[in-house]
Amino acid sequence: MYDDDYWKRVGLQQICEFICSGSGDIKIKEKGTPKERHLRYGMALGKGIRSFRDKIINYDWDSIGDDEAKKQLKTDEMFEEIITIIGDINQLSYEMGFVTGLKIQKDIFQITQIEDAP
Repeated sequence: MYDDDYWKRVGLQQICEFICSGSGDIKIKEKGTPKERHLRYGMALGKGIRSFRDKIINYDWDSIGDDEAKKQLKTDEMFEEIITIIGDINQLSYEMGFVTGLKIQKDIFQITQIEDAP
């Protein structure tokens, strides 16, 4: 458990990912501060939306015909990049909410300690 890799495995991202997914084999997904990651994800989302728009416009929908199931499948396939980015944004939001909860808990604990002092 306490091998050379130990401190690399106990980062905030790994803890939050473990709580969300229950996975025991978690690797660091993204590097950078929350602000850097937020900006990077925002730019990636804008790029993904533009790419999705272009794919929708440029695809030969007549090749599918009137098959709504095939149209939906193709649309979902084109949308995968955006879904991945939204997942990254959600993970970052969860991490920041987790940190906020810890900070609030710390403040409440400090207030409680002051009130309990003789």
